[in-house]
Amino acid sequence: MERNCIGCGQVDDHPRHHISIGEDDVFWHMDCHARSGQGCELCKAVVDSAGELKGDELRAHIQQNDPAKQVLVARGLVAQEG
Repeated sequence: MERNCIGCGQVDDHPRHHISIGEDDVFWHMDCHARSGQGCELCKAVVDSAGELKGDELRAHIQQNDPAKQVLVARGLVAQEG
């Protein structure tokens, strides 16, 4: 599904960080969110692990490696599987 990025304004189907703010939903490209200065650890973990990957290649990297989940596991917010 194509969505806008609140950071750069681009509309595409690249992976996004979806954030609910009250009744509103906002979407960031993970690299835009990591660079925004808001300190998003999840997006920073994805960007740091993915190098220059974008679009379908980034999506595949996230599906195979789940770097954001690794941050959540390290913080004790979700359990490590198996």
